[in-house]
Amino acid sequence: MPGQISYSLARAGSARKTKDCVLEPLTEAEELERGVVDSNWCSKLFLALLWTVGVGLIVSLVSIIVYVEFFYKWRFPLRIDCNLDGKLDFNKCLSRGCKYVVTDEKLPICFFPPDHGYIKVGSEKPTSNGFTAMLYRDSKRTVIENEFDYVQLQVFYETRNRIRFQIVPANGTRYKVTVLPDYNVMDTQPSDPLYHVTCQDGKPFGIKVHRSGTGTVLFDSALPGMVLSDQFLQVSSRMATSNLFAFGRRSTKQNNLGWENWTLFSKAHKGNDINSPSVHPFYMIIENDGKAHGVLLLNSNAIDMSVQPEKVITFRAIGGVLDFYLLVGASPAEVLQQFMQLVGRPFMPPQWALGIQLMVSSEADIDAVEDMLDLLKRHEVLVDATQVANGQQMKQSTTNLASRLNARGIKLLRTTNAFVNVTEENKGLLIYRNNYGAINASITEDIAFIDFSNKKAVEYWIEKCKKLYDDIEYDGLVLNSNEPSYPPSLSWTSCSNNTWNNPPYSPGGDVELFHRSVCGDSQESGGKHYDLHNIYGHMHATATWKAIQEIAPGKRPVIISRSTFVGSGKYAGHLHSSNGHCSGEALRASITSVIALSLVGIPYSGFEVPYGIGDCSDTLRDRWLQTAAFFPLFVFPLHHKLYDPQSLRASYSGASLSVAAVASTTKGALKTRHMLTPYLYTLFFEASMTGSPVARPLFYEFPQDENVFRINQQFMLGKAILISPAVDEVDNLEAYLPSGTWFELTTGKATVSEKGTFITLDTALNPHVHIRGGHIVPLQGSASEQNALKLLIAPDIKGSASGNIFLDDKETYRDDLQENSQQVSFMFHKDNVLYTLTTKAVSAYGGSHARVVLNDIRVCGIARPSRIEVDDNPLTTNSFTYSKENVLHLHSLALELGNFTITITVPSSMNVY
Repeated sequence: MPGQISYSLARAGSARKTKDCVLEPLTEAEELERGVVDSNWCSKLFLALLWTVGVGLIVSLVSIIVYVEFFYKWRFPLRIDCNLDGKLDFNKCLSRGCKYVVTDEKLPICFFPPDHGYIKVGSEKPTSNGFTAMLYRDSKRTVIENEFDYVQLQVFYETRNRIRFQIVPANGTRYKVTVLPDYNVMDTQPSDPLYHVTCQDGKPFGIKVHRSGTGTVLFDSALPGMVLSDQFLQVSSRMATSNLFAFGRRSTKQNNLGWENWTLFSKAHKGNDINSPSVHPFYMIIENDGKAHGVLLLNSNAIDMSVQPEKVITFRAIGGVLDFYLLVGASPAEVLQQFMQLVGRPFMPPQWALGIQLMVSSEADIDAVEDMLDLLKRHEVLVDATQVANGQQMKQSTTNLASRLNARGIKLLRTTNAFVNVTEENKGLLIYRNNYGAINASITEDIAFIDFSNKKAVEYWIEKCKKLYDDIEYDGLVLNSNEPSYPPSLSWTSCSNNTWNNPPYSPGGDVELFHRSVCGDSQESGGKHYDLHNIYGHMHATATWKAIQEIAPGKRPVIISRSTFVGSGKYAGHLHSSNGHCSGEALRASITSVIALSLVGIPYSGFEVPYGIGDCSDTLRDRWLQTAAFFPLFVFPLHHKLYDPQSLRASYSGASLSVAAVASTTKGALKTRHMLTPYLYTLFFEASMTGSPVARPLFYEFPQDENVFRINQQFMLGKAILISPAVDEVDNLEAYLPSGTWFELTTGKATVSEKGTFITLDTALNPHVHIRGGHIVPLQGSASEQNALKLLIAPDIKGSASGNIFLDDKETYRDDLQENSQQVSFMFHKDNVLYTLTTKAVSAYGGSHARVVLNDIRVCGIARPSRIEVDDNPLTTNSFTYSKENVLHLHSLALELGNFTITITVPSSMNVY
């Protein structure tokens, strides 16, 4: 029966008959006894073998991956990139004597072997304030063309907290940056330096700098991959910690040193382009104990700086020399003060330059501008200055605008470019492409950039600025296109294909390094543009400073430069361009940019508030204005579509960002900005005297608080004011209050943060401004209050606070700022139930200024007083009020600012918050 014959034909021959002649399959035991093979068993065996082989292959593959990923990563955790060509080439990698290992895609595949580099020849030779050493390239392989076989290390102990070391070719001369001001250097070694220097005599050679006392390694170049050639210089160093703050770009901790690269080459910044118009090869490290040190690479060629997880930083420059300055300090503040002493302290702007500036497009109607000013004034938003762009229509009416602005007491800044039309008069003072001609601007005329390294060209520029002033009197200049960069509207052809325009190594992987700029092989009075490109904007600003000093002697110049370099803050500020990007990410980046530039000596900086095209909602417009209002330089634009004054009456989102300025959500920020003017002015005085930053990251004040290293959304103005802006379209934001007592600026409400506290803030109430306990902040009233002086006293937990204000005529230029000025200090302290405010005025050199009246004092966190006296004279009860937030408000005081004492008696010595 079919149902019974269910076994395979292969087994049929091995069946046995039953007594009923029915075929039955053999049992398994009988099959084994007779040697019968089960085909199913064969299949099972085959599958088992296949499974075993598969598992073996998988195990082998996993083993290889594990071996590569773990062994090679463990074996070569440090990888100095040997790929100099952009596109990786296996054969070229091996020909350089480098290792080629494919692992994680983030890791360099081609990297230098551990012993690659230079070795020391002979012994070190001491000098009066350091030593020198000869180094030899110990490799038969060529990494890049024209490598130096012999170089000299020169070490200078310049001060007890500053050391300088250069690596230069043993023979021949090289271009060196000369923009730093003259400074005094010890001609003998300091007796008690904060550093200790040793040399690594093995292979590769390296220089190590330790901190005296703690032994912390501050700089250690005993790493592979030192390459020194005519157009490529590379050296690496270990970092003490990963608390890196760098390059005028980053003001927050680089938490993950994950193979990130920064390119320092001045270019017109577009969106998230890796380049920036400002070049500052300086970084600072916060050590584990809160101490700090900084490193400056004084080199004006295009530079790549990269970091990796092994806490290693690599420098790659395409020319010049490796000229390092190492600054050792007890705190970030001390390091930055040393840095400013080296590169030049920032200029002191006139007070009007700290007010609100309105940017006027060249197409804007002048009547619309005046209507805009009237609209803002009605809402008690005062404009202190206007920036007027050049344009054909504006050329015809700027004179009229200037006279109208002057009648309103509003200052005028003119925008000007670094390029000019070529004429017979200036032909020998310009930079020509490839030494034969200028860029063609139109059918009838050529343009070229002025050679600011030429003294005669500087004189020509001064005369040009004078002529511009004679046509229309201005109070400051905005310098454009000095990256240098040709405008997109002008024709431009590629530079010649040679080693200066297309060097062997291109930082940032830029295929055409000098695209839309002056070609690298162009000759200037000071050398090839290849070497001078990054300092062109700096030279432009320096020449403009001289021009304005001649045009308006005795007045402080106000210059805003598109491009800056190390030391530019002595002559100019900088306005970062938003390029129309209005996202929350762009706003967050603006905070980082402004704070980072402040840390390299350019405190007079801000961020151009975008017009709000594309991705800019009404809320984001608010966020931009509310945040930018607290940058040291605050500029907001009058939209180019405001031809018709009637458009000012249009809807908020449809007309202009300027109309948004008077919206209820942003007006508070602008009025607060106006109120902070005396405090900001005092901060700039301190910056010009000591180099302290105006806007600063939280770590500057709290270097031992680990939480502050990851804060990238908040910033401080001086020591006393914390700004917590909203940068996204959210209802709440999380803000961090470091240890201490903090008071809300508007209400005086106190928050005690014992060890650092994260709090939630309502973005509808933005801006959020907190005053740090222990400080007294000078403020000014609104226009309706005739800008009368006020004081806000925010005591610390012990009931003490201090502050000061700088007073002068607000605009006169003096080599010594303290001449003809007055500084008033404020001291507030508690003794049981008695609080005392003491003011002390100090005039320098018999200085005089307009009478300053103090009308208003607010004291936060104090109990309701039982008695108040001013210089032993009781204050009547109708001269003060007391709020539910424990804020005492003294008003209508009419005290001439000088030496006086106010005492406040309270019923209990206990704090009320």
